[in-house]
Amino acid sequence: MTGSKLQWLLNGSSAFIDYGRFILLVVVLIFLGLEYRLPSWPRYRRACLATAVFLINAAVFLDLLWALTSTLMICRKVLYQY
Repeated sequence: MTGSKLQWLLNGSSAFIDYGRFILLVVVLIFLGLEYRLPSWPRYRRACLATAVFLINAAVFLDLLWALTSTLMICRKVLYQY
């Protein structure tokens, strides 16, 4: 499966798992920096947090969809053999 289209799909699916902690750390550091550096931050805190949560949830959903699609592509080839 090395070098095939299926391997590319699986690598795309595992990218979020591999870099998820780094992305989360960057988001937390950005919010902490905003909390301590901007005096007008409390006014926009709720909207920014809601947007960040929405984007993270959308990324997880798309990653699960990507994993499901690649799994179905693998199973399709196996099931068509029978």
